[in-house]
Amino acid sequence: MERAAPVYLQGIVIPVEWDNCGNHTAIALSADDEREYRISPGNQHGRAMMKLLQFRVGLEGFQKKENGAAWNNLIEVIGYQIIEDDQD
Repeated sequence: MERAAPVYLQGIVIPVEWDNCGNHTAIALSADDEREYRISPGNQHGRAMMKLLQFRVGLEGFQKKENGAAWNNLIEVIGYQIIEDDQD
């Protein structure tokens, strides 16, 4: 697995895998560039984002490439923030 330059993305957090009881077990960012980026649960930021389903977020991370992986767009998150809608 190799680490690339940092990426900055915005989008909506969505579930992408579920267990037998219907609970989500993996998430992705449905990004503004119309791609889905799987969020790595390998650190505290990635695990914390599991609670942000349907929230719009901005994140910074590293895109990881794993040989033979089902997901080529895996992001190791190093920081994120919830983006509030400006609706007055």
